[in-house]
Amino acid sequence: MTALLAVDGVSFEVGQARLLDDASFEAERGELLAVVGPNGAGKSTLLRIVAGELAPTSGSVRIEGRPIADMRAMEQARLRAVLPQQTPTTFRFTAREVVSFARVPWLRTPESGDDEAAVEEAMRLTGVESMATRTFPTLSGGEQTLVSLARVLAQRTPLVLLDEPTSALDLRHQALVMDLLHDITARGISVVAVLHDLNLAATHAARVLLLHGGRVAAFGPAREVLEASLLSEVFEHPVRVIEDPVEGNPLVLPERRVRTLAG
Repeated sequence: MTALLAVDGVSFEVGQARLLDDASFEAERGELLAVVGPNGAGKSTLLRIVAGELAPTSGSVRIEGRPIADMRAMEQARLRAVLPQQTPTTFRFTAREVVSFARVPWLRTPESGDDEAAVEEAMRLTGVESMATRTFPTLSGGEQTLVSLARVLAQRTPLVLLDEPTSALDLRHQALVMDLLHDITARGISVVAVLHDLNLAATHAARVLLLHGGRVAAFGPAREVLEASLLSEVFEHPVRVIEDPVEGNPLVLPERRVRTLAG
């Protein structure tokens, strides 16, 4: 069966800088795939290329077997929904209006009949119903993230792309978001999420893509990718990886470096 998302030999250059170098991977239907790596590894660039926001210097991206480069913007929006790292909105749209924007790709299609239900369900799942009438700029960073995630869910696409969806959230809301991602993958939706928290990736992702210097350093199950010597090399910091005594997942623990002040 054809993978929902296929990235083949993608490279991306800006001037003399090669931000991505021959990256290849696939995401299956109903899979939560975590993209991890140090700052500057190319994670956000890769996600923007998969979304069709950037054209790769070489290589290809296919969704449901179709090259995304051959699609119009509205066609892309019916196949993938995107949550960027930041959603700068200074206009005084209400939270509900922001979520409703997700239904624009379905205008004048049979699916437009589901607009109201899609918005209501997405806001309920993310727990933001009480914020419906508040204007987006008045929300906290975490609240904006949850409303933006509701917008992504209301778009009802087979592929969801998330760039650091938990970075502004407290512990409870991190758990809510990751549990929600499990729920939508159970419906057959594929999720590709950039995560900085390696332990969230280990606990929740079916597979992990580790980037280093724009290249794929490893790709596979978390137990195989999140290995101490590899992570220590990639992140340039010593780590220990132990087994979670309850879940059996790998737990990544940075080693403490003891420093002394010169007298």
